[in-house]
Amino acid sequence: MPSMPRLKRTLLPQPAPPSVDADSVLAQVRALQQKTLEILAEADRTKDLHTATLAIGQDRGNLELLGRLAGELRDSPQVNIFMLGWQVVQAKIVAALERHPKARDEVLRVLETFGDDPAH
Repeated sequence: MPSMPRLKRTLLPQPAPPSVDADSVLAQVRALQQKTLEILAEADRTKDLHTATLAIGQDRGNLELLGRLAGELRDSPQVNIFMLGWQVVQAKIVAALERHPKARDEVLRVLETFGDDPAH
């Protein structure tokens, strides 16, 4: 059973974090990125592989953070609604052609190659 101080931290309302200026955060991350690249260049110049490896890891993290701040990277999965809709349409077309086996087979053949040739 959790202790009372732990319960207070997890169940009781916590004060809101101070607001953050997005431009300030972006500027700080860019400055960090610049410093990381300087360290990487120096490590490369002196053949310090350990420091270079660390700087490369930091660079990757900086780039990921910059991508998130720019809205280009997201943590949440994305579902392509169009593709889900297209799969439903495909299933309905094939079901509607059950009484017409030759037409159904031809449609299935075309659907199997759908997307292989962008010209068709």
